[in-house]
Amino acid sequence: MRYALFALAALGGSVLATSFANLASPRTATTFDPAAQGTPKFRWKRGGNLYGVSMVDGSHGWTSEDGGRVRTYDGTGWSLIATPDAVRNDLKDVMFIDSSTGWVVGLGGVALKTTNGGSSWTSITVNDTYGAADLWSVYVASASEVWVGGDAPGSTPGSRVTVLKHTTNSGSSWSDASYSFTVPTGAKVYSIDFDPGTTHGIAGAEDELLMYTSDGATWAQSTLTTAPPAPPSGEEPFEFWVVKVKASSEAYAVGGQGVGVGAIYHSTSTALGRVWDKETSFTYTGGANCVSCPDPPGPSIAPASCEGGTSNATFYGLTLFPGNSTTVAAAVAYGSQIQVRVSGTWAEKSDHCEQVSNPAFNHVSAIPGSPSTTAWAVGQFGQIRKTTDAFDNWTHQLDSIFFRTYGLWFEDVDSGWIVGQNRQIAKTSNGSADKPGWSIQHPTTTYTGAFETKNNLYGISMKPAVGGATLGVAVGSENDNINNPGAGTLKPLIATTADGSTWSELLFTPSNNAGPNLRDVKYRGTNDEWWAAGDAGLVLKGTYSGSAWTWTQVSIPSPNSGLWVSSVAANGTSEMFFGGAGGVVYKLALPGQTWTQITNSLTTADITDVVANAGKVIAVTKGTSTSPGRILVYRPGTGDFTEIVPPSGTLVNGQDLFSVDVQSSGTGYRLFLGTSTGVVVQYDSATATWTKPKTDTSMDVTAMHFMSDVVGFAVARQGIVIGFH
Repeated sequence: MRYALFALAALGGSVLATSFANLASPRTATTFDPAAQGTPKFRWKRGGNLYGVSMVDGSHGWTSEDGGRVRTYDGTGWSLIATPDAVRNDLKDVMFIDSSTGWVVGLGGVALKTTNGGSSWTSITVNDTYGAADLWSVYVASASEVWVGGDAPGSTPGSRVTVLKHTTNSGSSWSDASYSFTVPTGAKVYSIDFDPGTTHGIAGAEDELLMYTSDGATWAQSTLTTAPPAPPSGEEPFEFWVVKVKASSEAYAVGGQGVGVGAIYHSTSTALGRVWDKETSFTYTGGANCVSCPDPPGPSIAPASCEGGTSNATFYGLTLFPGNSTTVAAAVAYGSQIQVRVSGTWAEKSDHCEQVSNPAFNHVSAIPGSPSTTAWAVGQFGQIRKTTDAFDNWTHQLDSIFFRTYGLWFEDVDSGWIVGQNRQIAKTSNGSADKPGWSIQHPTTTYTGAFETKNNLYGISMKPAVGGATLGVAVGSENDNINNPGAGTLKPLIATTADGSTWSELLFTPSNNAGPNLRDVKYRGTNDEWWAAGDAGLVLKGTYSGSAWTWTQVSIPSPNSGLWVSSVAANGTSEMFFGGAGGVVYKLALPGQTWTQITNSLTTADITDVVANAGKVIAVTKGTSTSPGRILVYRPGTGDFTEIVPPSGTLVNGQDLFSVDVQSSGTGYRLFLGTSTGVVVQYDSATATWTKPKTDTSMDVTAMHFMSDVVGFAVARQGIVIGFH
């Protein structure tokens, strides 16, 4: 979803024709530098998935995150630390044994070790016979002895094998574990733990699998006295996500099936790790612990809407409280649920400070104490929470916004808006800061009912103005259950503001079965017009009279009125471009509203975004099984598209292009592409050079907005905001 820049108002058709004289045939760049960072560079602003956390004391801690990020804690706050540029995969686990020595591991065979607290990292190769292993777990026994677990490619295409490896020389060489049983084919090993200083260890994996070893070499299958919850037909079986051993006396294992069926298992000293009983002593608050939190700002969930209630969500994290004989363990789960084991009974401590969605906790880590009650929990949307009283209370340690982010609009390097899940709109006034502050502008009311997953805003466009933007429109869809319980009809949603901070909502009722989702909106610099587009050929024009908004539906000509329109671009004041399903792009000439379908003989892949700027109109597409997403350039002289073809290796087959922007740069232009798996691709036409800057995310880059060739922002799912400056 794209947002045209106000410089377009001066563009005309003759400029376009001249600009595309050198694009009469497909262009293939001759150079590609995958490691180039460049100046300016992409800078992490917020959000993302935190998968692991390891705390060694109250002043030293580390996270493992998506996109190759690692964060460190110094006793007062968290900050990102550099990892090698080539490390861009999700880092699934982290473990430190002191303030200096630690490992992080992740997908694609990534394993990093440090001996100086993360100031520098050494990459360790962990390959299996047929390719790089996806590493989900690490256990660091000492500076030289380490275990890693996960899965890896098998001998036949598409097959997987279980990975459980051991090194005694800091990763210079690895030995595979031996098994006394037949391991389920390709079962991922999610967690490994040992009784410190011994060879007695346990491991949790897919397919209801718990394992134990007594000698640190051969692993046997554990016995479950009660089977885990059975999966629904056709779904994956129960997975054990985390295991922990408590000083030879007992052990715990947690996991779940899907996201909503969790369970905890317990093993005692008489058969430690060999026999496991399913815990049944749970208490639930049913939402009684829901509170309104001052950080992050915005509406909270009312108690009736809290996750939890009568059953457990899937548990992804587990920690033991060292030296605490009363409160011995805490398990964290999907939906922000927390269960704490106190005096032999598990009690829910879920505070639900996450406003209108329930992000998952992925990991938790406690530190020693007398007794220990201090722990940190991490999870989705960039959240880190700290407790000093075993989760009776907690504080947010990062400025997180708990909603998926789909669209954005910035007027300069500091002032901008983001929109996304659950109709939310947030604004920052210091976007150039390392940790920008965000305020929720909309909605401002507390929710009291269940939330609909399709109540989203996908695009936003403001009218640029001296002194700051005040007029603006955000679009999406809403299930009318929120305003009219029981109605249940999904409709196009329009949110408008006349002062830049207060938003009003309108549910539009389209004709001809168009809608219900509006996917994008663009301001056109004439008559204060906004053009929005969405499903089934839905096109709306909105105008503002100075006191009121008026919206009218505009019909796209048949036979393609049923196309899914994903994006709209404003080319100055005279043309609009609409892109959608099947590679279809329409040009709308204004003010007479004359439609022309642009010939596209290059691809039938869905158009995901269109941008008009720097004398160019560029559309991008989804990928296919035989091709990555395509970059299509409109040629006004011929009325069709040519293509910009990146060099081999820049993109891969099946990789989607979700967003695009283009800016004049020196004697040429700079092209920015947001893709699936968090990759941003940059092309400088003057030097015909392609780069893939490190963005520190693996999430889909759903939108980007650049104010110049050196200043811009992008958003990705999981509340992610990235700056380019």
